[in-house]
Amino acid sequence: MTRRSQGSKTVSTSRAHPLRSSGAPVLRRGRLLVLLSLLALALGLWARAPLRELWLARQPLGDLAAYTADHPSDTEAALLLARRYLAAKEAAPAEDVLRRLIQTDPTDPQAWLLRSQAEFDQGKLAAAYASLKVAMPFLGRSAEAHWRLGLLLERRGDEARGEAEFRRAVALDPGHAGAHLELARGALAERHYGDALGHLDVVIRREPENTAALEAMSLAHLGLGHLDQAERCAREEVRLASQSAGSWRALGQVLQARATPSALMEAEQAYRRALQLEPDSSELHDQLGMIYFCRGDYPRAAAALQRAIDLQPLNRLAYPALMQCCRRLGQAARAEGLEVEYRKIDEMDLATAPLEYSVWAMPDNTALRMRLARLYVRYHRPDLALTQVERILELNPNHAEARRLHEELKAGHS
Repeated sequence: MTRRSQGSKTVSTSRAHPLRSSGAPVLRRGRLLVLLSLLALALGLWARAPLRELWLARQPLGDLAAYTADHPSDTEAALLLARRYLAAKEAAPAEDVLRRLIQTDPTDPQAWLLRSQAEFDQGKLAAAYASLKVAMPFLGRSAEAHWRLGLLLERRGDEARGEAEFRRAVALDPGHAGAHLELARGALAERHYGDALGHLDVVIRREPENTAALEAMSLAHLGLGHLDQAERCAREEVRLASQSAGSWRALGQVLQARATPSALMEAEQAYRRALQLEPDSSELHDQLGMIYFCRGDYPRAAAALQRAIDLQPLNRLAYPALMQCCRRLGQAARAEGLEVEYRKIDEMDLATAPLEYSVWAMPDNTALRMRLARLYVRYHRPDLALTQVERILELNPNHAEARRLHEELKAGHS
């Protein structure tokens, strides 16, 4: 702004800047409103999906099922409904939801993966494996998919390949609880208790109330002679799952290992509680029988051990103690009969062990599996033979000998 003098007056020659005029605040407010509107629109678009997912997740199961039926094209709602069904142990309706979803979109790998889980939970192992094979090419980097494949392979008798899949799952997700739990179980079976504890520590850190992991941890500590830690894990499992026979069995095993009179008495109570929940467990009757045997109560020990053998004739562990009970009760003829049966089991074990190991090492060798199936038939174990024949037919549906034996075993079973 410049000024010039006209006599005694000073006259301004500048003009008012247009943005400094009285309309400037209105323009500024307008721009601010536009910016705020755009920001609100962007936030709304960004938050729409999470808010919708939150809304769906909060719907009761029945309402979510009704919504899914009314909106068959809503893939996310259908997947969420299937997961809710599976979490509620309702595998059949989950499978129905996923079947409809796959008919709409047969290329959705998550739908195939969940369908495989639903089929697995219903014992449809062949169907579960087929569904998972469809999904795997799209889920090569999914730890969940490799874990699921490992479970299927293990159930089919391919322990080595199953373990390899569990290790792939852990490599992809070092904190995957399910895969670590299965690796821990495998380590326990081989009495590698330290390795088992390493896997179980990962599970417990992620899922502190995982009762299966607590039970396995109790057994691992028991194997290492850490009775205090084993008992602590077992009691925690009983607290979390008092209606589980496995939790009471684990506690009984720890107390039985302590071998004090009070511990043995509590162990008996634990086994009795477990048997109320699982009355047809050969293992539990065997363990209860050994409690009586240690006390010198041979009549009750003989009854429990005989029940264990009746439920599982191949339970080799029960025979020696039962034979001793019979001899101490003056039942020499019964003891001799048990010894004959025990020798037959030993003979079968010696005959089948090399083939069982070969099948474990070469799970896709149908010739080995066929030889093992025939051997099981020879030793009057059609149930074990049927497992091998079904695996052969999964590998080769046109295997003529396996098909014939399968028909014979099914006819004999019916």
